[in-house]
Amino acid sequence: MYFVSSQFGRIPGIQGLFVACLMAGSLSTISSTMNAVAASTLQDIVKPYRKWKSLKWKNRTMIEKDAWDTTLSRIISCVFGVLATLSAFIVPYFGSFVVITSIVSSVFSGPLTAVYILGMMLRRTNAWGAFCGLVAGCGIGVFIVAGPIIAEQLDLEPLPVHKISFIWYPSVNFFTTLIVGVVASELFRFLKPSLIKKVDPSLLVVALRPKHRMIKPAV
Repeated sequence: MYFVSSQFGRIPGIQGLFVACLMAGSLSTISSTMNAVAASTLQDIVKPYRKWKSLKWKNRTMIEKDAWDTTLSRIISCVFGVLATLSAFIVPYFGSFVVITSIVSSVFSGPLTAVYILGMMLRRTNAWGAFCGLVAGCGIGVFIVAGPIIAEQLDLEPLPVHKISFIWYPSVNFFTTLIVGVVASELFRFLKPSLIKKVDPSLLVVALRPKHRMIKPAV
């Protein structure tokens, strides 16, 4: 904005046109993100829950389900939009844009990477263990990020873990997810063997696949 004002401020209307383009690009990006989050929530949470509660949905037709899904996706989009708007009030507490982007991405990038590693490289990992690791990793990330803000508001001394650089956040979340995922997978395997499904060898990295499942390249 400063560059446009200093270099092209003499041209009438150019500043307003620049602001309009900036707002249009921001709104299009935000709207597509909200719709993607709503679709993911509907597909990954609502529909599996509906399938789990299938006895309550037997009398509904497919058209009624589609109509309800459309309405529900709009409601979810509105909810996430309100949450995103409210989150703007805590942005000034995080500092610069680079720090904000790194902090927000670190809460989820480390745990998600660890979940992929658990699924690709460890045969004994199961869905329940990976989910527990993901929750633990994201929880630790939120605790590390929100801790200094809460301590500052309550005039308390931050914990040593809250004083580390934000560059280390993904590593802490990654190893937390990895360790909790392995331990939780073994516990679920011992306590609930019926919940454990056999891992498809094609989902593992090539080095860990059984030799008879290796795919030979075409000649």
